Amino acid sequence: MVGNRFEINYVGNRQLVIRDLQTNQSKMFVSNFDIQEVKIIKESFVVIWTTNTLIMGSLSNDSQRSEIEWLGLTTRGVKFSFDYENVALISAVGELYLVELGQNQILGSVRTDFISPHLISVRMNERNSKSKIFAYLLDAKSIAVTDLITGLQLNTWSHSERIDWIELNETGHRMIFRDKALKLILLLNVVQQDQMVLLNHGCGFVQWVPGSDVVVAQCRDKLYVCDRRRTK
Repeated sequence: MVGNRFEINYVGNRQLVIRDLQTNQSKMFVSNFDIQEVKIIKESFVVIWTTNTLIMGSLSNDSQRSEIEWLGLTTRGVKFSFDYENVALISAVGELYLVELGQNQILGSVRTDFISPHLISVRMNERNSKSKIFAYLLDAKSIAVTDLITGLQLNTWSHSERIDWIELNETGHRMIFRDKALKLILLLNVVQQDQMVLLNHGCGFVQWVPGSDVVVAQCRDKLYVCDRRRTK
């Protein structure tokens, strides 16, 4: 049993069934290697260690399941994040690995000590786009943006203040970030480094409007809308 909700039944060394006692649904997981450990995350995802691999994915969607080679890589202090719909993030000893759920290989990896969800942004295949773009911090004041398809770094930015929040738009072509002084900056093009300051201070809330390139931000009791759709 895992908690009071999930029942795990082993069918040999390389196969197990996870049963959700709340919904009475069962999911089978099979590997070519001996299973060593099972972990349920947020009652929605599973991570399974085998002797050579890591199996991870959704407990409700079989298509969002991956098995990647993990032989020789650490099993200590490993952290998993399933905050994105189609991507799993694995943090281990200063290295951050990205796995596209449904694919049996590591999509990319970077060195970073900044693994807070507010300091990482991934956009994959959204809004009919085939792009796979990843933004993260190189250090407290520097942002890097990487194309996960080519493995190339598209650009880096240095800022005068500590950065406390970043987010790419859905296509990965633009980005907004906020610093500790609560200044909000929009990068109109992550390759060309075009940028504009949206708010000089006091930005308490900001987000991209879903399905658009419109930014909504709040400063104290005022709400601001930035629409730059005429700029590519």
